[in-house]
Amino acid sequence: MKLVNWNVQWATPSSPRRDEILRHIEEHEPEVVCLTETHIDLLPDGYVIASKPDYGYPIKEGRRKVLLWSRMPWEQNDDLGDGSLPPGRFVSGVTRTSVGTLTLIGVCIPWANARVNTASTSHKEWQGRKRWDDHREYLKGLSKVLTGAPETRLIMLGDFNQQLPRGRYTPKDVHEQLMCVVASRLTFASEGIVLRGRRCIDHIAVSRDLTADSHRVIDNHYRQTRLSDHFGIAVDMSADVSATEGYSPKAAMPLRVTGGRSGNSATKFSFPPIASTYPLSVDISRSLRCSMRDTFSWLIPSFSATRA
Repeated sequence: MKLVNWNVQWATPSSPRRDEILRHIEEHEPEVVCLTETHIDLLPDGYVIASKPDYGYPIKEGRRKVLLWSRMPWEQNDDLGDGSLPPGRFVSGVTRTSVGTLTLIGVCIPWANARVNTASTSHKEWQGRKRWDDHREYLKGLSKVLTGAPETRLIMLGDFNQQLPRGRYTPKDVHEQLMCVVASRLTFASEGIVLRGRRCIDHIAVSRDLTADSHRVIDNHYRQTRLSDHFGIAVDMSADVSATEGYSPKAAMPLRVTGGRSGNSATKFSFPPIASTYPLSVDISRSLRCSMRDTFSWLIPSFSATRA
C-alpha cells in the first residue's frame, strides 16, 4: 500500500504550484494522501476528510491544517480527537486499502511559536503563551487519543514539527514527550530521512503489524520553482496479514491529474523491512516512564516545563 505525506505550504487550486505538486503526488500512485497546511479542494477526485477550519488564527476560506485523501470512502470521521487538543489540527477516519481496513490519524502538531506573538484584544487567553506551549499541549491531548485508538492497522502521519533524532533547537523535554506519546505505541517509519542535508519533520508512525518496505523523498523543488518549504515522503507499506476482500486498487478512485508532463520528482531510497525502530526493551522502559509521568504529573504541574 502506497501513501504520501507532505506539507504543501498553503497551495491552493489556483496556485501556480498546484499542477506540479499534484504531478509529484500522482507519480507515486498513492492509495492514501495526508496533506498539511493545504486547501480542502487541492486534490481532485477521491474522498477527503479534513480538520476544522478554525486553527487559532483568522479563518481563510478553504484552508485546512491537515486533510486525508483516500481512493475509498471514509468512515468514523473525527475532526476533534480530544477537547484538550489545540483547535483545527486533527482529523481521523477509517478507510479500506490493499492491506486491509486502516485507521488513519492526520496531525499538524503546532510549531514552537504557535500563538505566541498573536495575542490581541479578541484573544486575551493567548497572552503570556510561551514557545512550545501549544506543542506540549497538543502532545498531551494526542496521548489521550492514542490511548483509545486501535492497536493494529493504525497509521498516524502529518507535520510533527520535530526532527528525528532530536534537532538542536528542540528542548529535550519536548522531544522526550513526543517519544513517550508516540514511540511508546507506534513505530516511526520516517526517522532520519534527509534531503540536501535537511532532516524531515513530516513523519509517518505505524502500528507494529505494519512495515515500511521502502521510502521515496518527494523533492520540494522542481527546476526553478520551490513547491513548498517542506519536502514530502512517499512510503510503501505492507502488513503481516493482508485483508483485501472486497478491495481492488484498480477499481478504487485514482488520483488523476490531466495535462502537462510529469517530471521525475522523487529520489528513491530502499531500506530493509523495519520491524521496529525502537527495540522492545526500550519500548517497555519508555512505556513505564511515560506511564509514571502521566500518573504523577498532577503532583508536579510544572514537570514538562522545568526538565533539563
